[in-house]
Amino acid sequence: MKTLTQANKDYLLSIGYKPCDFKQIQKAISVTTYMDENNTKLSKEQAIDLLGVNTYLSGISRSSFHWSSCRQTTDGKISIFFDSSKLFK
Repeated sequence: MKTLTQANKDYLLSIGYKPCDFKQIQKAISVTTYMDENNTKLSKEQAIDLLGVNTYLSGISRSSFHWSSCRQTTDGKISIFFDSSKLFK
């Protein structure tokens, strides 16, 4: 995911974000780092594959305004940590 699609934006709107938030979320997508609970670095694509698009969007949007967030896979076996602190430097 390089850019937010209309479907992504529609989902973000449905969970309470506003169109004015999209720019910040888009920036976060390009600078956020991802790690699992074992401190293994993951790519953005791996995070999306493990979490699914909507859970990923929930995590990246939260992280884009709060430095970090964490989301779990649907089976609860893997936690993915989002670190968007680079946005705030």
